[in-house]
Amino acid sequence: MKLASYICFILGIWGLAASCVPTRHLEKQQNLLYSIKLHGVEVNDPAKISTLYKQKANRKILGTTPYLSLYYFGRKFYNPAKIQRWMEEYRIQTNAKIAAAGTDSLKISDILAKREQRLAVMTRKKEEGNWLMTVGEPPAIYDTLKTQSTLRQIKTYLNTKGFFHSSVSYTEEIKNKKVYLNILVKEDKPTKIIQLQYNSPDPVIARIVDSTQSNALLRIGQNYDEEIIDQERNRLEILLRNMGFFEFRKPFITAKVDTNYASYAAHFTYIIANNKNNQPHKQYRIRQVNFVADAGLNRFGFKRDTIWYNNVKYLAYQHKINPKVLDSKLTVYPQQRYSLESTQQTQQQLNNLDMFRFNSVNYAIIADSTHGPQLDATVNVSPTKKYQETSEAGGSYTALLPGPFANVRLKVRNILGGAEILDIGLRGGLQGQYSSLDFNESIYMKDLGGNVGLTFPQFLVPFRVKKQFSRFNPRSRLNISYTYVDRREYIRTNLETTFDYIWQPSSTLQYVFTPLDISLVKTPRLSPDFDSLLNKNTTYGQSFTNALVPSINFTRFYNNFRNDNSGQFWRLFTELGGLTTLAAEQFNGDASIDHVGDLRLYKFFRVNSDFRKYYKMSSKAFLVYRVNVGVAQPVRSVGLPYDKYFFGGGGSSIRAWRPRRLGPGAYQAQRPQRNTTTNEILRDAAGNILYEKDYDTEQPGELLIETSLEHRFNIVGYLNGALFIDAGNTWMISEDINRPDSQFEWRDFLSEFAVGIGTGLRFDFNFLIARFDFSTKVFDPSYPKGSRYVLNQFTLADIFNRNNNHTTFNLGIGYPF
Repeated sequence: MKLASYICFILGIWGLAASCVPTRHLEKQQNLLYSIKLHGVEVNDPAKISTLYKQKANRKILGTTPYLSLYYFGRKFYNPAKIQRWMEEYRIQTNAKIAAAGTDSLKISDILAKREQRLAVMTRKKEEGNWLMTVGEPPAIYDTLKTQSTLRQIKTYLNTKGFFHSSVSYTEEIKNKKVYLNILVKEDKPTKIIQLQYNSPDPVIARIVDSTQSNALLRIGQNYDEEIIDQERNRLEILLRNMGFFEFRKPFITAKVDTNYASYAAHFTYIIANNKNNQPHKQYRIRQVNFVADAGLNRFGFKRDTIWYNNVKYLAYQHKINPKVLDSKLTVYPQQRYSLESTQQTQQQLNNLDMFRFNSVNYAIIADSTHGPQLDATVNVSPTKKYQETSEAGGSYTALLPGPFANVRLKVRNILGGAEILDIGLRGGLQGQYSSLDFNESIYMKDLGGNVGLTFPQFLVPFRVKKQFSRFNPRSRLNISYTYVDRREYIRTNLETTFDYIWQPSSTLQYVFTPLDISLVKTPRLSPDFDSLLNKNTTYGQSFTNALVPSINFTRFYNNFRNDNSGQFWRLFTELGGLTTLAAEQFNGDASIDHVGDLRLYKFFRVNSDFRKYYKMSSKAFLVYRVNVGVAQPVRSVGLPYDKYFFGGGGSSIRAWRPRRLGPGAYQAQRPQRNTTTNEILRDAAGNILYEKDYDTEQPGELLIETSLEHRFNIVGYLNGALFIDAGNTWMISEDINRPDSQFEWRDFLSEFAVGIGTGLRFDFNFLIARFDFSTKVFDPSYPKGSRYVLNQFTLADIFNRNNNHTTFNLGIGYPF
């Protein structure tokens, strides 16, 4: 009933606001453009057509126009005459200051600079309005001339798509000074290409073009589309420039269309002309390649030293990077035919080294060459800083305690003379946690750590790698990291060493193969009180066992995130642990090997797939969804390393649950009730311990399924909003007698999905995104069947109660996914 009352109240407020669109400020002959609806568009893209509107309605939220209302509210305080008077008085004051400065030109310059800056701000305020007016929106006064212009723009667009017989009209309806505009489009049938030809007076070019017809973007039977027609011109230009035609450009290609043969049909011809002198275009070869390793540096009286390597001349006042390494990134060599693709590939590979501020590949035509058309190539690079330091500081607020943190990183380039990169990082912080001994007490956790990484710009392997592989930007990375966690209950350390091979077949695809990943986990201190609470047979208890965790893993990243913030991301991760132990068991009579000394050995496999899709709904609105699935299983051993389990809940998971506290399955964690004053365990009259739901103990699982759907939209300026729904859970695949109902069952798993809904704010400051999310539970699988719908338990008091277990606040940096 409480929830129903809240919904009725919100709907009532919304209905009242929707009926109060401000039109009373309009003049007698003015009307407000309230909405534009597009009708009849079935083949073409309505989103692209909507960008052609010469006039747009004011933004609405649930039928209301809050930005327009904000503009009118700000206008109440807007007084341009007052601003003008202030500007005139300010000029008089500054003129007096200038006169008092006498002949002090420096002081006069400072006064003038300050005056121009302040006057520019006030002029903008006078012309555009005060802050409230600029945050809001001025009224969209309906203009029929702009409507006519919109119709012409749409008709032109339809013509570019081959709909030459289309028509565009409109109707308008005016109610209470609000205009409801309908744009009516009749697309009719599109014109199709029934004949396609490529003509060139140069037989060499004609032969090249004919041999690549299978790659053509324009084909017979396609709709006439000027966008594709232009893309085919681009393809031809790049094709010919990659075949040595250095001076060839797109204007030499013209497109001729004839629609007079039949209705809805077009004959199409690409004409590739000779050069400006009506001579065949020249195919160039490279005569010489010079590599200037310190371009822009001039040392008078000194000449650059020269080193020849692989027929390339390397010049520098001091050679700091081994030419062998630089050669592995070059794809431009003497005697080669000029290629735009090779040129761009060289620039990209040099850029990937992260050694240079800029790089370029320039060409000079050799005049009067006796060996045919030739070019000299010059590769210019300018070294960047050898040392680069970055630091970060911030804080969090969890368990009623503020938690400061700081990170410092140092990057050292070319440390061994082979374009290597050394990374050194240190971090430290305090984080509020609820005590495991007293859940009503907040304590600090100290988190200290660091890492040292060394990246090489090639594969470190005992055999020769073909040079063609260099276009995949191969790298080898050795990294050693250490983490130290100190809580009142325990001290835990993790020393990890990894060795990775990294390569990128394309701009959207990256692979990471880690043949060596060794973690040494130790617990040097365990308080007696905490030790007595641990059940060493549980996954949580096992995490405090000293362990050695060797593994190999492989990761595939796919990311085609575009400049308009749309696209998709997919991360696929696979890991195999304890392969050497499994191999040793084969030579040990198949007997299990679980320890080496006092260190526990684990054998396991782990797979995780994280997919995200970003849909652009408008220029400032997106729909984003995520599907994250993972499975981890021990192999001929009991249990997994604790950090190899999956966890649900938290700011980047199911946000209505606290981090790592969801699941597994329908398991309902319980703990003894304690007296809030004495911390003594409570019992009933018969002496039996009283239990309550435990929302504070982490709950690891072997199977993860979670999904999220989020609508992101702009509210004003750098402030964005979000509405979201999260669903999912973790489960155990192995039987866990200590956590009943935690095991995955096909017949029950859908009913065991946890569901949460929420809303959030994102402060997008370009350099970082601060995120505030509020989420509440809808379905809680830890309740018995038939009682899992819990949204009706939500109360407004939950928003202000930090200790409630029904709703959560999440503060984070960056988007949740």
